[in-house]
This record gives sequence, C-alpha cells and structure tokens, in this order.
Amino acid sequence: MSEKIDWASASPEQVSEKVRAIISKNFSQNKQQAEYLAKNNDEQAKFAEMGLDSLDIAEFSMALEDTFGLPEIEEKDLKEMATIQDVVKYIITKKQPSAAPAA
Repeated sequence: MSEKIDWASASPEQVSEKVRAIISKNFSQNKQQAEYLAKNNDEQAKFAEMGLDSLDIAEFSMALEDTFGLPEIEEKDLKEMATIQDVVKYIITKKQPSAAPAA
C-alpha cells in the first residue's frame, strides 16, 4: 500500500514522480514509450512525442484529478500542458493554499 502524501505541501520532485508513475502505469503500453519517458527530463518529455491521443489525454486528466484532488481540469489548461514540467507546475499552482478569507 502506498503512503498518503499531502499534495498541497509536496515538492515538485514528488509531484513529478507521481505524474510519471501515472503515465507509466496507464500509457506506456510499449517499450518505446517507456524508454522515451526514461530518457527525457520533465522539461523535455512531451506528450505529443509519447503518442498520446485525445482520449489518452482525457484519461490522464481524470487520473490527475483523482490522484491530486484537483477540480476538473479545463480543456484550455490541458491544451497548454505540453510537457511533464507543465503538468507539475499546474498541479503545484492549483494545490497551493489559497489566500481566500475564511467564511
């Protein structure tokens, strides 16, 4: 059983590791994709190069929402996520404690 992580205080490295785990588990159907992911850092690992289609991206966004407790990821935000680094930045931004006043 995996340890529960408070994603609001997780480091970028922890978030990256989990995002890569989601991709590996769900979308690395072939050896080529797995090798690509292993050889490229977060800034270089591009979803288009991994061969993910629109259905894969939709499944990926749902996995991110479930794993990180995110609200629904809007299509415009998904389109801006070209690399793993983009996804990590998005998650960290969304999981930061908001400055909204208490009700």
